[in-house]
Amino acid sequence: MTDPTSHRGADQPDQYRLRDLERRLGEDADLAGLGIRLLPIGDAIHVRGEVSTTDRRTRVLLRVHQACPGCRVIDEMTSAE
Repeated sequence: MTDPTSHRGADQPDQYRLRDLERRLGEDADLAGLGIRLLPIGDAIHVRGEVSTTDRRTRVLLRVHQACPGCRVIDEMTSAE
């Protein structure tokens, strides 16, 4: 029996692509995210971590949507603002 929490939808990227996107987000000086994590859970990508502003939160989510078109993205980030 398969674990439903580990199921990826047809459009959902694999762990390697998500780790690469995490690395690129962490290296982007414009975003300044603290430990942004992308977790595939069910049919969605959950975005976790801390950002310093709501503008940066919006930019992180935009990047995830652009990198993973067709995926449902769940914002679970916290903001210092």
